[in-house]
Amino acid sequence: MGHHIVQSERGETLSIVLGGIILLELDDKFLENSSMISSMIWLGQSRSAFSQSITSFNYHQEAFEEWCKSLKEADFSDLRPVENDFLSRFEFDPFDPSTTPRGPSPLYGRGGRPLVHGHLPFAGQTTDDFVFYRCEPFPTSRSINRSTGEISVSGGLYGFPPSELQFVPSGFAAVGRYALPNVAPSIFRWQLKAPSGVDFSAGASVPLFGQAGGGVEVCMEKDFQNVGNVADPVVLPSL
Repeated sequence: MGHHIVQSERGETLSIVLGGIILLELDDKFLENSSMISSMIWLGQSRSAFSQSITSFNYHQEAFEEWCKSLKEADFSDLRPVENDFLSRFEFDPFDPSTTPRGPSPLYGRGGRPLVHGHLPFAGQTTDDFVFYRCEPFPTSRSINRSTGEISVSGGLYGFPPSELQFVPSGFAAVGRYALPNVAPSIFRWQLKAPSGVDFSAGASVPLFGQAGGGVEVCMEKDFQNVGNVADPVVLPSL
């Protein structure tokens, strides 16, 4: 759900793919486009940054979808990941990657996740009352199929238990507390309920992607069917 650095097989300009949906070419228009994206209403910036009067999820979703329809259709057919040290960093400023912090180790452990010291070292299985939450920056989720209730983990689906709710009052709080790879405020908070017997890992979120971490985090290991309907996400303020 973060971003990927890609390059066409013709060796042209590097591009960023956001959330598997939006393609941004790193050209002269990049800063202009990124500023436009950050100011979109669906990122949760209400009229007042500190306003608690947040518009409905449907409004955000419709605004996001309308904006997507206004974009030119991109050709993803010849894009490939950039396989060098450029990908080992998180690019807040893609024109100066040397100023950004290092990302995870290239070694991978259980479930294909980056093997980082202290990162969710404890294993468990869900019980009948297992509920967890997940914050995402976009109103449409690639992991949550609301029509069927199917939840896809694709290498690990991260979330947090109910005890964390009081510590995540905003989208930026979620980014810092769970060391998320996408710096956009994760204002869409989903509530998910897994059936019993689903494997998961748990522990404290460690510093990654230039974020502090420190929150209690869980990671689901296998795809599962949500118990009951998936409700609309709660829309948090950005700040």
